[in-house]
Amino acid sequence: MSRRIEVELTSQRDDGTWTWRAAGAKQPKGSLDGTLLYDGASVGDVCRADADFEIDGIFVTSVLPPKGRSGRPDDERIELIGGEKEVAGVTTQLARKGRSDRRKGGGKRNSKGSKRDNADNRSKSKNRSNKEGERRQRKPKADTPPKPKAKKLKPGRVHRKAFIETLPEEQRVIADQVSRGGIAAVRKEIEAQNQRATQEGGEEVRADALITLAEALLPQLKIAEWRDRADAALETIDDVDIRDLRTVLVAAEDSARDDESR
Repeated sequence: MSRRIEVELTSQRDDGTWTWRAAGAKQPKGSLDGTLLYDGASVGDVCRADADFEIDGIFVTSVLPPKGRSGRPDDERIELIGGEKEVAGVTTQLARKGRSDRRKGGGKRNSKGSKRDNADNRSKSKNRSNKEGERRQRKPKADTPPKPKAKKLKPGRVHRKAFIETLPEEQRVIADQVSRGGIAAVRKEIEAQNQRATQEGGEEVRADALITLAEALLPQLKIAEWRDRADAALETIDDVDIRDLRTVLVAAEDSARDDESR
């Protein structure tokens, strides 16, 4: 496999061969035939060489002269001759800086004149702003109909009321409180009753049993309330707010349990 490498000539032998090593390193190294070298080769030259890398070693097949040494005689070199016309050098001259208080008009202005000019400019700008505002007010507005607002979902209480009526009398009060405010409403009512019982010297209500009952009624009440919302959504499907409709659809996964709800 042939590769181009840079080698440094390290010595010249009596049999006409030269020794070499990789430029800037001790390895690899080897020997080459002196007939491959260029004219004027000397020890210490760093040059380019084509070499075959084989199992037995590295064999240099050709050597190029170092950069800057072409090996050509002087009579074969091309001499570049410039034109005889002389070009004058480029000169620059910096302009003087004018005084900071001079204006483009060439005259001087005192501080009073500057303040008066600034006041006049502010007055003109204010007048322009007032005129533009008056034009905007006079410009008639285009008669564009107002964007209709989506109707909010207004569910009834048909299914919720029907479910509560199927319960025993002692459970209806708890179901009604759960439907109005959830478990928190039941806890609050129990605390209020116990406070009144303590003040009047009566017996406190057993909170654990009532809370357990409220938790058992809550899923069924949610299904009934969802059915009321679903009925309202169907009745106003063309005008209902898309956000309300989305809440009904999302809740259907947990609330639509029977064929009629689906």
